[in-house]
Amino acid sequence: MTGNYKDKFSAVVMATLMVLSVVAIGGAALAGSAAASNHGEDLSGESLLWQGQDGYYTTGDDVQLRKGTKDDDQGLERELASNGDYVTVDSTELDSGMYWISSGGADGTEETTFEVVEQSLTSEWSEDSVYNSDQSMESSLTIDSNRGTYQTNISAEGLDGDDLESIFGTTAGSAQGDVYVVNDGDQTLDGNFSGIAAGQYNFTVDVPDTTAEATPSITVEDAPEVQPDLSFDQNTYEVDAGDYVDITVQFENTDTATVHLAEEDDNYDANVTVRDTNEEGEVTIRFNTYAAANDEDTFEVVSDNGEIVDEEESKFSGDYRLQPADFELEVFNGETVDPGNELDAALLLLQDRSTGDLSTWTAPSSYNYDDDFSNIQGDLTQTDTIANDDLTVVEVEATGVYGYLFDDDGTWNESSNVTLTFTDTNDPRYGEADSFSVTEHDYQVVPDAENGTFYVVTDLSAHGDVDAGETWNVEFTVTEDNPYVTEDEGDNADVSIEERTIDFENVNDDDAVELENSEESPVTVTSNVAPGTEVDFRLRFETSVLSQSGVVIGDDHTATTTFDLSDREAGEELRSVSASEAGGADVEYTGVVVEAEDSDEESGAAWKATANLPENAVEGEVLEFSVDLENNGDEEGTTTVQLVVDGEKNVIDENVTVGAGESTTLEGTDEKASAGDHDWQLIVGDEVIDEGTFTVDSSNESDESDESDESDESDESDESDESDESDESDESDESDESDESDESDESDESDESDESDESDESDESDESDESDEGDDDGQPGFGVAVALVALLGAAMLALRRQD
Repeated sequence: MTGNYKDKFSAVVMATLMVLSVVAIGGAALAGSAAASNHGEDLSGESLLWQGQDGYYTTGDDVQLRKGTKDDDQGLERELASNGDYVTVDSTELDSGMYWISSGGADGTEETTFEVVEQSLTSEWSEDSVYNSDQSMESSLTIDSNRGTYQTNISAEGLDGDDLESIFGTTAGSAQGDVYVVNDGDQTLDGNFSGIAAGQYNFTVDVPDTTAEATPSITVEDAPEVQPDLSFDQNTYEVDAGDYVDITVQFENTDTATVHLAEEDDNYDANVTVRDTNEEGEVTIRFNTYAAANDEDTFEVVSDNGEIVDEEESKFSGDYRLQPADFELEVFNGETVDPGNELDAALLLLQDRSTGDLSTWTAPSSYNYDDDFSNIQGDLTQTDTIANDDLTVVEVEATGVYGYLFDDDGTWNESSNVTLTFTDTNDPRYGEADSFSVTEHDYQVVPDAENGTFYVVTDLSAHGDVDAGETWNVEFTVTEDNPYVTEDEGDNADVSIEERTIDFENVNDDDAVELENSEESPVTVTSNVAPGTEVDFRLRFETSVLSQSGVVIGDDHTATTTFDLSDREAGEELRSVSASEAGGADVEYTGVVVEAEDSDEESGAAWKATANLPENAVEGEVLEFSVDLENNGDEEGTTTVQLVVDGEKNVIDENVTVGAGESTTLEGTDEKASAGDHDWQLIVGDEVIDEGTFTVDSSNESDESDESDESDESDESDESDESDESDESDESDESDESDESDESDESDESDESDESDESDESDESDESDESDEGDDDGQPGFGVAVALVALLGAAMLALRRQD
């Protein structure tokens, strides 16, 4: 038993020693690894060191750090001594490039390869100088590098960590001692130098693990003393007595203003202090000229921001209202009036009020209006006839009522001494005609104070006293009890209420609606309901139904839609053709399909065209053509204009649009026209408007020679005519044979004279020749000689006959 215990004990001891040895070895390895990781970047494998970073390589042997690579060795950089576990590399002094660690010189084993890269870093302020006050603009500091993620330390002489956090805030980084640390690489930091002492600050921006560094600087200046500024948005304000006026005060470098308003005759004086609560730079105050001096709400802020801090005004001792006068406006900084130190002044002109015209309009019964007059104006139709259940809209032109006539909710102020009444124009035999005030019926007021107009919208026919077929008078009155008038003022108009009606057009004598068998067969109804009302159409054939909904009645009180009935035969009957409008009126007929009319409707344009052809046209020259086109119709039109020469050449071919009553000129040329006559046609659309012929001469030179030839022939004919006279006398006495011989002799003489004439022509102009032809007596010299020769020839003939 003892031996066994000893054996077991020995085994336990041996196992314990083995475990302890393993733990010791592992601990040593871990300690070596941890120690190595504290010496920079691991250089095993292909690594990158930013210049200035440290690296380490695990080896127990001394090694060499060499430039280049194993295959491109560029010499020894330095030897690296191992601490038994690793070697370290400080890249601060290393140039950018490739490096490798060799176990033994250039021919040694390549342990690892890595690259050293210089980190670039730029940093600058967006503004070179700033003020150290709240109203100063900020300057932004940009940080940029070729490295992705890196830490940046920012510091400056004269600034501690609190100052730096005051400038940059704590969002992008934080202060550590007197350094502001940013961890997210490239940045743009907004800098606010409020409260920083004036001076120049040279900042250092560096990356702690590399050599990268930048030194931006900025100048901080004491802000100049800020002067508050207040101004009115207008120099002159105009308002009618009894209305309100909006006065806008513009703020700069202050948020509180006091406006002083005083009548020139010192009958009224008021101060109102307002504050720009949202720093938007302006506050609009509404001054109610009716409420002034009467313990009512004289002033209110109507802009989105601002509030009234205080107001005071003089009061009237009695029921008086401000009357037309001139008022001075002044604005002061702060909450008090400081005479002589106003920052701006303006003039307020309180003018006489007026009462203008009353007119009536209508809108569909389903019309959804609001209190914006601009929406109403575009949707109303002026009329004095209202269909039952449609809306009646009364438009009144009046000023001097908007300060008191309507309450904030748009209701009529019955104590205003301004009335709007409706009265039946049919006087009863006994008693008084039915009448009621606008306040006794449902209504909505839509004011347009800026343009001196308001609208009262009501369904007049819904009142219990109003029936279709009646005419009512609506009257607006500013009574004599109103403080702005001395006697009643107003206007009135009649409006008639009718039953709603709707009916089809194109109803034949058999009370059937005629419908064309076309792709767009029109169906039209007329109605007395308000334009804008929607109409639904329904066509019922024997085996099918066609319908259209939401067709709107136009200003001409008609509504038209179309159906595709191109597959229907003329003569086919419809069981019903019906239409109903949104207000309840409807109509129904039978129907019949009829043959569609010719759809080729003539355009509203009416064309007149005139061709202008070249004059004295000569072959080889550029011939110019033009067409004057007029549209004498009542609509704009588009057509094609062609000027065709010899049936094939389009010297003008254009598609042109011309407005009604307007004209245009189209131009064209021909550079290859040959000599001779040429036919032309003017075509507008498909119609030949005009046609004819023009001539092109061969050339200018041939024209001149032609004229010369004609004059020569004329001269010769003159001479031959004279010889012919002698021939005639010869012929009467002699035989044909003698005549022939005589003529032969004469022709010889004539030829000689011709030659003489030709020499004359060479000396004289053609015009001279032409004048000779017209008057032989006026031609001296050779003309007489020719005559003498002719006489001599006749005498010789006579002597010969005597022989």
